[in-house]
Amino acid sequence: MGLSRANAQNHFKKLPADINFLATFDTKNLFQLMDTKDVNATLNKLDFFKKLSDSLSQDIHQIEDLGINLASKSYVFTRLADSITFIGALIPLSDVKRFQAFIPTHKKIQVVDGLQTIYSVDRSIRISWDENTAYVMTGVLKDSYLDREDVKERYGLAENPYYDYYGTDDVMVDSIEAVADATYEYDYVDTVMDSADAFYAGIEDTAAIAIEYDDYDVVSDSNLIMIDSYDDYDTITDNDMLDSIGYSIYENEEDVYQDESNTAYYRWLAQTDSIKDLIVSEWIDAEMTNIITGNYKSFVVPKGFTGKSNKNTVAHYWIKSVDELYQNFMPTGIIEQAFGIGSLSKLKYGYEQANLSFDVDKNKLKLHGALNLDQETSKIFKKIYDKKLNPKMYKYLDKDALGFLSLSINSEAYLKYIPQYIQKYYGAFVPRYQEAFSVGAMLFDIIVDEKAVAKVFKGDNLFVLNGVTKQEITYTDYEYDEDYNYKQIEKTKMDEIPQFLWMFSSDDMRLFEQLLELGVNQEEVLLENGIYKIGKISRQFSNFYVLMKDGIVFLGNDENQITAIKNNTYKPNVDGASMKIAKKNRFAALFHVNKIPTLIEELDLPVSRDLDSLTADLAQYGDFYVISPGMKGNSFQGELGIEFPDKDKNALYFLMDLIERLAVTR
Repeated sequence: MGLSRANAQNHFKKLPADINFLATFDTKNLFQLMDTKDVNATLNKLDFFKKLSDSLSQDIHQIEDLGINLASKSYVFTRLADSITFIGALIPLSDVKRFQAFIPTHKKIQVVDGLQTIYSVDRSIRISWDENTAYVMTGVLKDSYLDREDVKERYGLAENPYYDYYGTDDVMVDSIEAVADATYEYDYVDTVMDSADAFYAGIEDTAAIAIEYDDYDVVSDSNLIMIDSYDDYDTITDNDMLDSIGYSIYENEEDVYQDESNTAYYRWLAQTDSIKDLIVSEWIDAEMTNIITGNYKSFVVPKGFTGKSNKNTVAHYWIKSVDELYQNFMPTGIIEQAFGIGSLSKLKYGYEQANLSFDVDKNKLKLHGALNLDQETSKIFKKIYDKKLNPKMYKYLDKDALGFLSLSINSEAYLKYIPQYIQKYYGAFVPRYQEAFSVGAMLFDIIVDEKAVAKVFKGDNLFVLNGVTKQEITYTDYEYDEDYNYKQIEKTKMDEIPQFLWMFSSDDMRLFEQLLELGVNQEEVLLENGIYKIGKISRQFSNFYVLMKDGIVFLGNDENQITAIKNNTYKPNVDGASMKIAKKNRFAALFHVNKIPTLIEELDLPVSRDLDSLTADLAQYGDFYVISPGMKGNSFQGELGIEFPDKDKNALYFLMDLIERLAVTR
């Protein structure tokens, strides 16, 4: 155990200090929750090891044969630079000989940085290993970087001929040479590696050949290959005519390249992919070298990091800055040009560090986490989410209901602070409209009386899905005569209609009363015994009924329920567990999975015989839920979970059994 802990600590220290995302997979906890013998038995039943053995030409009979240390942690991380996003992994090894044995025999193993190393065909993925660790690295160039004019000039990147046609045959060779001669711009690396010409002879040959099919020559023998394919094979057979974005294989090349623009496009595509591959592969090597040799400062656990898992945690996810990660994956160049706005780097929501943990709690699976907010956003959110659900609503959480959704916000605070929030976080990146944002926020504050609106709609909501019933609905169809003239006809059919009840608090119901009275005057709404009946808004739905009572506005489509509430004859069968969840959380969505079999039977829905046993199992499930208590300190909390039947050791065992049975029904 001491060795495992030491190795785990060493792996953690290999992580660069400036990573922005980290996923930790705790195989030690996983295989304490599940016996490896049971896992191997299930995988054998699924023919997993047989298929893996066939693909690798090696005999693999159990997980241990992979040589991975099952008593340690694996890490997947990303590091952002201005020009590229690096994606890496550190995988602990228990037996390097076993690990190396399942590498395909045709793969050429090289020694790079003193470690055994293999590359993908296009060299966009590198895997290196020592006695204790396998290192994996890949990278994705950013379009915003490649779109820069200085970058295009440096690497000889040409414009897409569909937008800016060019016809120079030598442009590709010139571009490849430009890349080979260029000094690569690489973030956080002071030195660059030697030229990669020897590594990429195959790619350069491809690029050189690609210009030979000018004047409608027939393309043959892999003149164009999918350079960024992750295929394990290092050779491409005849007629493998794939381009880098996955277009279909063409059997008749002559037909494809008759058009000069197509010829130019495919020439440009091969050129661009070759250049990208050269850039990415060299930067990946440099990045890997810095990690392996320890040139980077080690990752230091930041304040608020909750990666120290308990015995039930099998995975943990950490994000340094949600704002930063969001911006990284946005098509910034396209948005900035399309809307003529400033740099999207100024677009911030106040979202900082985030933590998520995946836990196994007996027969429950839970994903819970927290999102840290900056000081200003935290103040706003605390005021918005300081309201609880009206206690008078709890009794409508019936045990027989399928589920419910509740949301409680302070509508006065929401109306007051959201305009300010939009002005602060959106106005900054649209300089030309920043003044308009300020004026708009001021006008909204003047026109809207937040206190008055909050009396009309206080902000607490409860939506209860009581069930689903079959009802006859009317719909429009068309009949055609022999001359194709048509006429509308009304038809009826039985359809499944959800029975629901939505309620929200209001201290001033005059607005709703006046709107409904207007509907009565227009003969669109019927008032009977204090209940407003709204005619069918759509032929696919039944009537709606509105009742205002005890400071609550009720809207539902079950006339009997609304009438019982009006007459004080409603007899609640309160679900204590649901009431507890609604009380504790500002947001809650819950569905009683065990109600599904009864619902299927009542609606006479068809179910395949192969799925009968799986459907029957649903009666033993617990609840599926998404909840949030709102703000705790400066972080917004949340949890998602599902409760499986309590008939196995834990939820993971039930999932294994479920996977086996699903595989059998195929």
